[in-house]
Amino acid sequence: PAPGAAPLPSTIDGDRVVRVLSAGERAVTALVHGEGVTRVARILDAACPESLADAEIAVHETVRSAPPALREHAVALDDLVTLPDGRLALLIEQVDGPVLVDVLAARRGGLALGEAVTLVAPLAEALEAAHAVGLTSIDLSPSTVRVRTSGAPVVVRLQQARVGPVLPQRL
Repeated sequence: PAPGAAPLPSTIDGDRVVRVLSAGERAVTALVHGEGVTRVARILDAACPESLADAEIAVHETVRSAPPALREHAVALDDLVTLPDGRLALLIEQVDGPVLVDVLAARRGGLALGEAVTLVAPLAEALEAAHAVGLTSIDLSPSTVRVRTSGAPVVVRLQQARVGPVLPQRL
């Protein structure tokens, strides 16, 4: 965790905290494991404004009810938990597979046409589906997308996305 940040509990919702993945100003992200399932816990800082927490939760709720084109290519929120100290933890599906930036680095940026289409087409469809339900500002950089063992790309960071009115068709 960041200096001065509250320590993490040893368990979250019965899941054992395995390790910290990252720590920022708004949240600490940790890997948690329980009952044969590994998830990602995004623990919001106590000083995180309620409006930002609500906005992040609204993004996950929108994804959950979105068409499959988006739902299958964005991480799912499994649960929300309030920790004993009052912090909110978002328990999110853990996506196995490499980060796209690592795939590209291993291939020196070169992908076969079929591989590129397998990665880009679902992300383009997911982005179109997101805009159709009012979800914008999805970060599609290679560091925010993981590639499942099936080859399907999945956006694993949604904290910068926002829910708003559905964009007009002309946009």
